[in-house]
Amino acid sequence: MPNIQDIYLTVKKLLFCYYTNWAKYRPGGFEFNDNDLANLCTHIIYAFCKIDANNLTLVSSDPKSDLPGGKFVAYILGKYNDYHRITSLKLLNPSLKVLLSVGGFHKMLNEFAFVSSNESNAEKFAKNIKIFLKKYNFDGFDINWEYPLDKKEAYTRLLKAVNKEFRKDLTTYILTAAVSVGMYTVQKSYEIKEISKLNIHIFTIRYLDYINLMTYHFYGISSNTVGHLTGLYGISDADKLNIDYVIRYWSKNGAPISKMLIGSPSYGHGFRTATKNPKLGDKTIEEFPAGPITKNSGVLAYIEAINSK
Repeated sequence: MPNIQDIYLTVKKLLFCYYTNWAKYRPGGFEFNDNDLANLCTHIIYAFCKIDANNLTLVSSDPKSDLPGGKFVAYILGKYNDYHRITSLKLLNPSLKVLLSVGGFHKMLNEFAFVSSNESNAEKFAKNIKIFLKKYNFDGFDINWEYPLDKKEAYTRLLKAVNKEFRKDLTTYILTAAVSVGMYTVQKSYEIKEISKLNIHIFTIRYLDYINLMTYHFYGISSNTVGHLTGLYGISDADKLNIDYVIRYWSKNGAPISKMLIGSPSYGHGFRTATKNPKLGDKTIEEFPAGPITKNSGVLAYIEAINSK
């Protein structure tokens, strides 16, 4: 397999940035200027929308945040109507692409299962996805199904239908997916070769344009072990919880290197140990206290980490 450093130098450099529609509700101290994203990122993924399974379509997860007519909050730089506000960043950088993501951690599991349960549902859902993206000026769609356990064929069916719909017109939408990197989940959820390989017969991509590998949360309080949140290499030779192993596994099983994107968090995991001078591999005993902004024990946002004592 080629050296990872050589690959990095030869492929186009991409930076996909997730933008969450709920961060605005956090207390003061976490503001940032959205305009900066226009030239920092090559792609922005707006997270998340929801699935209306009854009508096989997408809906806003928070209309007051996403759609026109929302309220103004003094400490937010800008107004709500974020679908429009974030897609309008393309005026500052015409090369920028903005995608809409559906799902989230353990979200929409029943809805994903229903829209992918047969070809008819998948095709109708795909058509309605494209209508929704066009209405709100998005350039693509990110599927964040966590996770399609024992639903490999349904997952492939959904991607196939969306890809097919996206390539019917002159305006081609981008299709990405956030995927697990835990080996048990990967093996139970994805037909890697089928969803990611190139179709050499008609020279179009089948079915994903990019694969967003969730190469983070490798270690935290749930692992009971001190390790890197998003480590490039393992803490031992047998360790599979690292970027190097994940990339090699997906590549070996049929995913092109050019499609894979490494996930890198802008936050950290914190935990306490029984040892005074902890090292990699030591046991953890409890989570780090919650920060004042994210208020989530065991997790510190970047701004909280640099200001923590």
